[in-house]
Amino acid sequence: LDYYNITGSDGNLYEGGGWNWVGAHAYGYNSISYGGFIGDYTSTLPIKSALDMVQYDFTSCAVNGGRLSSYYNLYGHRQADSTECPGNSLYREIQDWAHWEVKKMVDSWDLLYL
Repeated sequence: LDYYNITGSDGNLYEGGGWNWVGAHAYGYNSISYGGFIGDYTSTLPIKSALDMVQYDFTSCAVNGGRLSSYYNLYGHRQADSTECPGNSLYREIQDWAHWEVKKMVDSWDLLYL
């Protein structure tokens, strides 16, 4: 997997390359972004346990483990690249999460990208 970590449609978090891996999912932002979801979320959302895994468990682990600043910004993949990812339904959903950032991604170490 070309991600640090990725959340499955079953609600489980899967390790891609791990924390020290530089992914290949968002050109120009790979060294400062983490993870995503497996699935097509154009018209539906991931199951609640998958959403909760990323929104609460993964971010808490990343912050408490010193891998993510507690002041991180949350972006959707389409804010970095010309893509439909993470799908319209999921993109609308994450806009209500804490740390959501409206503007285009910037070069910073404190990003969580979906």
